[in-house]
Amino acid sequence: MKTLDQFSCLSPIDYRYDEDHGMTAFLSEDAFTEYKRRYEKALLAAVARRLAPRGLAPADAEDRFERSCPVVFTDEVYEAERGNKATGVKGVKHDLRAQVIVMAKRCDPEVARLLHIPDTSWDTIGTANVARYRDAIGEILLPRLLHLEEQLIEIAVREAETVCIGRTHRRHAVPITFGFAMSEYVERLGDCIVSLRTLLSRLRGKSSGACGAHNAASVLFDDPEAFELDVVFGAFKLEPARHSTQVLPPEPLMRMFHELQLVAGVIANLSRDLCQLMRDEIDEVVEAENPEEVGSSTMTHKPPKPNSSISTLVPAINCSTCASASTRGTTARWMPNISW
Repeated sequence: MKTLDQFSCLSPIDYRYDEDHGMTAFLSEDAFTEYKRRYEKALLAAVARRLAPRGLAPADAEDRFERSCPVVFTDEVYEAERGNKATGVKGVKHDLRAQVIVMAKRCDPEVARLLHIPDTSWDTIGTANVARYRDAIGEILLPRLLHLEEQLIEIAVREAETVCIGRTHRRHAVPITFGFAMSEYVERLGDCIVSLRTLLSRLRGKSSGACGAHNAASVLFDDPEAFELDVVFGAFKLEPARHSTQVLPPEPLMRMFHELQLVAGVIANLSRDLCQLMRDEIDEVVEAENPEEVGSSTMTHKPPKPNSSISTLVPAINCSTCASASTRGTTARWMPNISW
């Protein structure tokens, strides 16, 4: 499989916005392969703990798996799934089964025969997806949202007495303060952060097999529901869904995605307010200057577009109507590239 550098990729997330590759560790295809491997390892461990006392599995199956299969390469999985005419490999045309085959080939027979028992593919896929989305939001997005919230609080407190004009229906209304204007976003973003944390804690996994009825697990174990908890909590510290079919109930994950849309809406409103107030004909908010930045390749008088920390934004002291609360009635024709 051809290896691409970041500037050969199609998505701007890859070559522009995820510069530290933080999201790659959770949302890339390699990350997905790793999360599925971790699930299968926890599944194997739970099976071995129950079957080893009966002499049906090696007690050290988990350790043997980890030694044999510490990492799974995605290109191997794709070859096992799709086939390779050059090598004569015929693909199985099933993504999860292909990964199980790749892992089984690395393990000794005693361990290989236990892989993926007694689950179905969407136990692994669904739970791995939930876990990686949860981790991406919890470890990357939430800390950045909290940092933005702290900056907004700092501005709201610092500018609590800075008088400016308020607006309704795009027109000057009664006086407010710039701190009061920013406190709107403190409230709205803070509410979203609290909701996101709650929704992340409500995400669920599954290890209930085909149709979600624990049929296969019930044949092997007396405690299929305890077995399910052992698997999903052991893999990702998730609780199992109280009911599942072949797939997980979609609502917990969808609620989380809906909350992310609300977060995007709050940041979009804030961005629009600030970019409108920076327009030359309004000029009520300015950004602290950085002599190394330029705003145009040819117009030397043009200030840089907003692209730094929001904490550098301050009310313009040379304007009698410095800043406003809201310009949501105005349709912005451009959006700032603000880095939070």
